[in-house]
Amino acid sequence: MDIDAATHRCLTRAERNRLEGKPVRADDTHEAIGQRLSYFFDNKKHVYGLLESIADIHTFDAHKSKEEIHSDILEKLFE
Repeated sequence: MDIDAATHRCLTRAERNRLEGKPVRADDTHEAIGQRLSYFFDNKKHVYGLLESIADIHTFDAHKSKEEIHSDILEKLFE
């Protein structure tokens, strides 16, 4: 997932939560989300590298539906 798609997804989730009366982060703004995601994308390879020595790392296609992702996770868990 690229940073633009992730930013859009986070903004959409924050707006949906606002509309539903659920709590949201005070800094759920385009700029703040972009900064958080930039930090994540800049550091994920390093973190994954550290974790690979102690755990199995799996990635999943976040563009799929929740049901498809759930199925993919279950498949990996029970391989």
